Amino acid sequence: MARCWFGGVLVVVGWVCLFGVRVEGYPVEDLVVRLPGQPKVGFRQYAGYVDVDVKAGRSLFYYFVEADNEPDKKPLALWLNGGWFLYSPCFFIATKISVGVDVCMTYERRFYFNLPEVQKALHANRTRLPYGWSMCSPVLNYSDTDGNINILPLLKRIIQNHIPVWVFSGDQDSVVPLLGSRTLIRELAHDLNFKITVPYGAWFHKGQVGGWATEYGNLLTFATVRGAAHMVPYAQPSRALHLFSSFVRGRRLPNTTRPSIDD
Repeated sequence: MARCWFGGVLVVVGWVCLFGVRVEGYPVEDLVVRLPGQPKVGFRQYAGYVDVDVKAGRSLFYYFVEADNEPDKKPLALWLNGGWFLYSPCFFIATKISVGVDVCMTYERRFYFNLPEVQKALHANRTRLPYGWSMCSPVLNYSDTDGNINILPLLKRIIQNHIPVWVFSGDQDSVVPLLGSRTLIRELAHDLNFKITVPYGAWFHKGQVGGWATEYGNLLTFATVRGAAHMVPYAQPSRALHLFSSFVRGRRLPNTTRPSIDD
């Protein structure tokens, strides 16, 4: 079975058609009134738990941020974290947007999310667990074999439901090299009988090459981000935001040879 590692996967999620659930809205008690250390913002935030197995005591923590303009007209972007590789949305909350590297980020993050006032603001740790928060919790014992699970069939099913999928990688990622991701996406496109609609070539951002991209059919895209390592938004925040914005707006990455410096 192929080992399917990707630097990142973007999927526009239609809750009703994909998961078969109906979303009524977020409970008012989950509204984040004030997050310690956060500047004043003009959008609403919600955080709390979604119970997935009440009898077993299993719940998923969620953190929802509305768009700052006309949120009811914007698409929903769903970020799923966890699993064997321990990815977490807390990385984006705690990250400083800069070109440098904060060598103390791990300690700062652990300190911040264990503050009682922060956990209270996020409605977290409602069961008063006797241990602190950590990015890679030793309480969750994932099997080493979980990394070998093939997710290509899942991506195929999503695409067959006419949901666009973008897979992206940092071109300096030594953890999940882009050649492996690109090869797997090529295999997925072949399995779906997708032809190349946009040949592999450069895309641009602010007058510079932002990375390279190719498109299969009209639902599957693979892109790289130039100068980015494993944590793409941390290494190249501006290019990562441009890639994400293009995705949610349903636009192809600009591949003109004379890009506008203001894009």
